[in-house]
Amino acid sequence: MGNDTGCANLDICVTEPSRANCTLPFKLPHACSVSDATRLCNAMHFMTACSVAKACTTSGADWAKNALGPGRVNVSRSNADICRPFQHIVTVCRLDDGMSKMAGCAHYNTMCVNGSKVDMCSNVTGITALPTTKEVNTQVRSICEAKGAPGCEECMASWRAGKTWGDCDLLSVYSRLCSSSPDMKQCGAWNTMCQADPTLWG
Repeated sequence: MGNDTGCANLDICVTEPSRANCTLPFKLPHACSVSDATRLCNAMHFMTACSVAKACTTSGADWAKNALGPGRVNVSRSNADICRPFQHIVTVCRLDDGMSKMAGCAHYNTMCVNGSKVDMCSNVTGITALPTTKEVNTQVRSICEAKGAPGCEECMASWRAGKTWGDCDLLSVYSRLCSSSPDMKQCGAWNTMCQADPTLWG
């Protein structure tokens, strides 16, 4: 899905984005976006953005091959860009609480500072409908420790071992738990996500 060579010889706009010539048509190269997104999801595969990336790959709209392929509508019918790797980078590095210092955010963090002239920094919003990974982890753990519903077995081993994060596809498990019992108090973030984008997961 990508490697560090995709980020070789980057334009100076990545490190000095306030330069006047950093407006369109400059963009972070697609290969570098793939590399950075891959690095993020290899490090913490359970992040909510990585759940979306996994769904994109399953639908045939993966980062490297065809992020705008028809399969993306199986992930969201209202967000045509949901499978683009830079969307997932922004989701992790800007929107996901506590994740901005990850190594895969390094290019985003230097390029998308205040005063940046790089168009994609202001025009790519990230997947704003998603709850944070921290929120999903907290709510899934709460449900699973309270009632042990189907799907919890995918995550519980991590928590029993004293780990902070459920080593599972947290958003997928959360969606399954809340789809079956949407009125549970822990499903508020899931209901908010579904109201923001009712077409998520097709």
